[in-house]
Amino acid sequence: MNSSILKEEDIAKLQLENWRYRQVGCSNNEHISLTLQLQASQKRIEQLIIENTISINDVKQECNKKIENKTDQINNKIDQTLLSLNTLVQENQNLVQENQKLKSNLEKSSTEIQSLKKQYLDLIKEHQALKSNVAKNTIDIIENHGSQKLNTDSLQKKIQSLQDKQTNSNEVLKSIINQYDNIEKDLKENGKEKEVFNDKLKNVTNDLESFKIKFEQVYKEQNAFQSRYEREYKSLNYKTIPSKIIDYKYFSIIDDWIDNSINHSFTLLYRASENDFDGFKFHSKCDHKGPTITIIETTDGDIFGGYNSQDWKSEMGYYGDNKCFIFTLINKHAIKPTKYITTKESFIFSYSSSSPSFGDYSIYGDKMGRQIFPLNFIDTTFKGNSTLTPSKYFIIKEYEVYQYL
Repeated sequence: MNSSILKEEDIAKLQLENWRYRQVGCSNNEHISLTLQLQASQKRIEQLIIENTISINDVKQECNKKIENKTDQINNKIDQTLLSLNTLVQENQNLVQENQKLKSNLEKSSTEIQSLKKQYLDLIKEHQALKSNVAKNTIDIIENHGSQKLNTDSLQKKIQSLQDKQTNSNEVLKSIINQYDNIEKDLKENGKEKEVFNDKLKNVTNDLESFKIKFEQVYKEQNAFQSRYEREYKSLNYKTIPSKIIDYKYFSIIDDWIDNSINHSFTLLYRASENDFDGFKFHSKCDHKGPTITIIETTDGDIFGGYNSQDWKSEMGYYGDNKCFIFTLINKHAIKPTKYITTKESFIFSYSSSSPSFGDYSIYGDKMGRQIFPLNFIDTTFKGNSTLTPSKYFIIKEYEVYQYL
């Protein structure tokens, strides 16, 4: 916030002073100027509140618009993919039916071949019997030619009968051969159709696998998009937090570390620069206020802090529980914001004149601090005692304590 704008407590003091001056009938120009300054400051505060509210609403509307547009795009992709998938499913069903039909035709053709084969063998036997009968009748004719009168009509009838049977046998045989050729042709055609079917089935299978991958990509993209905008949207709730150390988005990260099920609020209890970095004032403003977070900025630009899940107390001693943790937000190693937990009992240390202390770092004196990380907390980023700050001792530029509700 602009340094020219008065704080609420300053405004209250000015109002009281102005009222007292007016009571005694003071007309000092400086006091009149003070009144004008007070009025201007109040107007500026009201203007900033309106601008900040408009800014937040604009950003929220923009986020909602982006979410709707992206959701529509993803839904269109899903609809197109589902349509293509339904087409493939229908084609696959058609191919399955076609395969059943081909299978039925093959079984039918196989049965017909067996039947024709039997007929063919029967005709061969009948043909052999006819040949034998013709030969026998021929011998009988030759043997009886000299001893008796030939019965030409009877012989002619027998010969004609044999010829008719022979012709009939030939026709049946020819029919069998033609049917066999047709069946063989059908089998070849069925074989080609089966190859085509197998190729189509293979293509459908590949397409289904491809669409499965596309679906997974679409859903991953949708989930990533949803998560990203949920984080951005959530972080807007912290935009009005008056921190002089960190951007509002860091409060969203800290909130997720503590409890990501719902949004929580952060209320400023103590700012060191406004309270002379005094430990007694820290306890007077922060004791028995429930869970808090402490954020520290050093003169070297490092930013770190800690979460106390319980009340701050003025009684000397270590306390806290396994919900307490410390964290780094900005450091010389470019480590992303990270929290560190401990399995030991040295979570929090406090006494009446001390500033916040989290086991592995403490604030003492006016602006001096010391850190011994990772003595009590687990170093998961493997940068050792230079994780929070490059050196053991550091100078504090500012620190803030927020109530976590």
